[in-house]
Amino acid sequence: KYLGKEGYRENVRRCMILTMKLYDKIKTLKINVKKPVMNIIVFNHNKIEKIAEILTMKGWTISRTRKGEIRLVIMPHVSEDSINKFVIDLEDVIKDL
Repeated sequence: KYLGKEGYRENVRRCMILTMKLYDKIKTLKINVKKPVMNIIVFNHNKIEKIAEILTMKGWTISRTRKGEIRLVIMPHVSEDSINKFVIDLEDVIKDL
């Protein structure tokens, strides 16, 4: 009720814009990333366990699917700056594997 329909729509629109930006950036890293239909990014790699471990050590909270893929949920509090920082860390982790 606080946001109203338009406020809710704006939150969803912004989350989806950020989700697609993140998707596009992860795609450039040659990672197996699924095209999102919601504000959720899911990706996998042959060294996903190590990637998740290192990202966690770098301070990222990593969620996993039942299959072990990394799952990222883009919520209204997530900023474009956070997404850019995550991608930089992800790229660093992958190139060191």
